[in-house]
Amino acid sequence: MALVAVVFGQTEPSPGQTSFVTPPQVFVVVTKHSMGSDLVRVTLMNPNYPAELLKLQCSLIAKFAGGEARGVEIKPRGVGGAGGKSLLTATFACDNLIDYPNDRLNLDAIVKGFLGSADPMTTSFVVQFDGELVTKNTIRHFQDENLILEGKEYKNPDGIEYRIEVLTQDTRALKIPGSLAELPKTAAKPVVKQGLNPIVFPILIGGIIVAGALVYFALVRPGNRTRKK
Repeated sequence: MALVAVVFGQTEPSPGQTSFVTPPQVFVVVTKHSMGSDLVRVTLMNPNYPAELLKLQCSLIAKFAGGEARGVEIKPRGVGGAGGKSLLTATFACDNLIDYPNDRLNLDAIVKGFLGSADPMTTSFVVQFDGELVTKNTIRHFQDENLILEGKEYKNPDGIEYRIEVLTQDTRALKIPGSLAELPKTAAKPVVKQGLNPIVFPILIGGIIVAGALVYFALVRPGNRTRKK
């Protein structure tokens, strides 16, 4: 598979270029706190997802980001109103996911935190940076032999959302660029519009169930937040 990279404000990928196979299994929302920490909320679509595995994966996200997870809380969350299903969620704080000094979004740490589990195996993600604005370095599309990534921008309220599917569980083989500066040297040069640390933890637990489209839209819409200064 040829390596393709596109930044926001540049041409769209060719029709049919992005081909996601698996519906989203994990939803992650990251919000920058006024004190500087990154607040993370994780929701699993598998109602039988093991709580201990999720707790470990939250810790791994923070470790891949170069720090420690703080205040990890695991609990079920009702979806769909009365009588709706309950999905496992996690909330915690860490650092270096929204990196203002380097103008990057650390998708690499978020995704790698979930890799290496044989059962349930996680390959498909939705990651949302709530309240964030696109910059000239924000990656919109990236694809290589191990990864498909597609981003979109929200307005009113602001936010950036990424749909990601990985084709490997080996963290050593995966490298998700967090900004234009991190694109591989072999990346195809995008065309501007005219006019307008390896850690792998094999864990054998559980099975996986994918929820429907109504749950998807309930989870991914940004909250009424404003970008933190």
